[in-house]
Amino acid sequence: MKCRLSLIIEDEEKLIGEDFKATFQLCADSCAKLVNLPRNCFASIYIVNDAAIKNINKEHRNIDKATDVLSFPSLELTEADFFNLDKKQLVKEWDIEKNAYFLGDIVISFERAKFQAERFGHTIKRELCYLLVHGIFHLLGFDHIEKRDKKIMRKNEELVLNEAIFKANENVMIQKAWDMLKYSYVPYSEYRVCACLLTKDGNMYTGNNIENASYGLTICAERTAVFKAVSSGDRDFIAIAIVSDGIAPWPCGACRQVLNEFAEDMHVVIAWGEDNKEYSTLKELLPKSFSPSLSAEKRFVE
Repeated sequence: MKCRLSLIIEDEEKLIGEDFKATFQLCADSCAKLVNLPRNCFASIYIVNDAAIKNINKEHRNIDKATDVLSFPSLELTEADFFNLDKKQLVKEWDIEKNAYFLGDIVISFERAKFQAERFGHTIKRELCYLLVHGIFHLLGFDHIEKRDKKIMRKNEELVLNEAIFKANENVMIQKAWDMLKYSYVPYSEYRVCACLLTKDGNMYTGNNIENASYGLTICAERTAVFKAVSSGDRDFIAIAIVSDGIAPWPCGACRQVLNEFAEDMHVVIAWGEDNKEYSTLKELLPKSFSPSLSAEKRFVE
């Protein structure tokens, strides 16, 4: 049985909506899955303004300024050894009503999140989710003081964010692809395919397969979606949904390589027929791929 990390979200000023809260919980679920959380836990999340987080900083850290996120762990966990703690400490943080251990508090400044989202060029939702995930990993014993630890923590944060954003948008992606399937141009094969790409900011781009009398010039739905997204200035892909009213629409080798140019891994979901669905990842579909991170020298040597 999988253990869960539940969130209690306090937002007195109504700074975020219910959709944000649902995505927050998906982020927490992904964190629990990634670390293989061994026991049910919960954490309190406070969404506040700059003035409130500044006061907390001054009181607890002797820092007289607003920051983006603060974490206050209740358990002294470590990345390598979850819950191998003194029994008294565990008992202290056990909540019999929730049937879970209290991990601690996370305080997030909505104003700082908004400022940083504009500064880094992504959505407020992604920034808030990032700050939440960052805080959760601190509660779980991760840190970023050392270069190695920072690299591990950052990689885990991206994995969690990408999965959570995909899960939050999966059904919408699939439905968009079904809605646009009718625009496929397939006079020769009559095999219609539509793909929907998802970016890290939640933007979506659809593409259809377009056939040509010279068969070699036919373009697949996945590449149509990629070219549309890149031509619009979006390159940070985290997932793709592919649908067809024919057989299972797994992407061809060329499409896998084109996707790999912009994302060395991403979630892949295909849907076909009446009610068929399968999942994979780009790494599973294209192992040992050519990618921008592989230098020209290594390519020739290998």
